[in-house]
Amino acid sequence: MTELFFAAIFVLSTVIMIDEFYFHWKRNLPRWERLGHPLDTFSLLIPIGILAFSKKTSSSEGIYVIASILSCLCITKDEWVHTRFSGATENWLHSLLFIVHPTVLMSGYFVWGEHLIVIRFFFFTVFFFGFYQFIFWNFYADRILGQAEAGRQ
Repeated sequence: MTELFFAAIFVLSTVIMIDEFYFHWKRNLPRWERLGHPLDTFSLLIPIGILAFSKKTSSSEGIYVIASILSCLCITKDEWVHTRFSGATENWLHSLLFIVHPTVLMSGYFVWGEHLIVIRFFFFTVFFFGFYQFIFWNFYADRILGQAEAGRQ
């Protein structure tokens, strides 16, 4: 299960980086995505934080399962709108995220209590990525991407 967990983290991280730094930067993001994407990222922090910082008990297991289910539902919340803003390739990439996200959470459950350094590193990586998403898209994107657009013309 450890190999699946590590592979799922790698695939999730790779796919989200392509989505963020290729597709999002290419099309820019409307306001709802600028708030929604950090929310999606931070929804992953709750179950990963439980893995990283809690002992496995019956109550923490229940909380983990509920947090994982809510995180999986959260990431799908605005997909019905993406068809108007995203191309087919970006939508396909999102479908990969919908497969890998629960795989990370399910396999994470089975390695709970093991590999704490890796799990904590993953937690802080997700935290800083969510922080970047919120700050960049809500305070800097228009200036940076606007300048990039002006340079192309």
